[in-house]
Amino acid sequence: MRSRATAVAFVRALACGILAVLAATWHVPEPWLDGTYRTALYPAMQTAGTTLSNLIPIAGADLVIAGLLVAIALGVLRARAATDRRAAFARLGFDLLATGAMLVFCFYAFWGWWYMRPSVATRIDYDGKRIDARALARLAEETTHALNTLAPLAKADATDGAALRAAIEPTFQTTIVALGAPGPIVVSRTKRALFDPYMTATGVTGFMDPFGWDVVIQHRLTRFERPFTIAHEWTHLAGFANESEANFAAVLACTRATDAIVRYSGWINVYGVLPDATRRTMRLSPLVIADLTTIYLRYKNDIKKPLFDLQWKSYDHYLKANHIASGMVSYNEVTSLILGARFDPNGLPLPRPH
Repeated sequence: MRSRATAVAFVRALACGILAVLAATWHVPEPWLDGTYRTALYPAMQTAGTTLSNLIPIAGADLVIAGLLVAIALGVLRARAATDRRAAFARLGFDLLATGAMLVFCFYAFWGWWYMRPSVATRIDYDGKRIDARALARLAEETTHALNTLAPLAKADATDGAALRAAIEPTFQTTIVALGAPGPIVVSRTKRALFDPYMTATGVTGFMDPFGWDVVIQHRLTRFERPFTIAHEWTHLAGFANESEANFAAVLACTRATDAIVRYSGWINVYGVLPDATRRTMRLSPLVIADLTTIYLRYKNDIKKPLFDLQWKSYDHYLKANHIASGMVSYNEVTSLILGARFDPNGLPLPRPH
């Protein structure tokens, strides 16, 4: 009987492993990914998942990790108490492999397939020929003016918490629809994870959890970083996996908002992706320079170099394994999208002409 139970556990682990490999390596047909999955299946999952998640103050990632740790502890206790400990521990090992494989399967089914999504550049009026020195100079001039104008207003803007999310949402929703989302999404409340110290030490500002359908934000971010980070992670929640596209959406959502702190956050991030040579020519006010220095010092003091290097090298490999050929460089490709797109009077990208 015990050998049969072990065999069943092995078969279960093997079946789950096969499902995980298929999910991770399946080249999803574009008509289905950009059709039924984008317009029906994913929105239904995201709406239900985030609606439920918003009722729970705990991050979904914390619940998954806690559940796994409890299951492992109980499994070890049961195996130690079993008559045939060797078989019991073998079954526990197979069960853990099956669980890990199903988490991989769920990751791709719930969200990971979005890495194969057609580029935003194919949906909007984008042309790389528009990217030249004059366009870059105009963007730098616009960024300088916006930062210098908004800095004192942002300093006096105390919007935070739920009010901050409410200030971001209207322009965020119109932005993601313009970029290809089938409609508005249920946005997530922001949460803090148990492993926030690791996020702080590695410079991870936030992430979207596809298991909890929620958004986790690092607690050490300055007021000027939070709005953009929230909009960026919400964009992932809306089904945009590419980092440059999430940055693009966050820039558009924030710089078009009505609240000064949200607009300021957006323009600070535009400044951050400009070439170094361009940034050195910009005449920023002392107040802007002070805010940028605060962000830099927060980052410098928080980072633990060995962990930082390990985290981002691993993430670079992860992105490249998931069809993002440029890896970490993709974060800064947002500059090309900003310069190469055409916008309507409301600041939204125009659709690609047929």
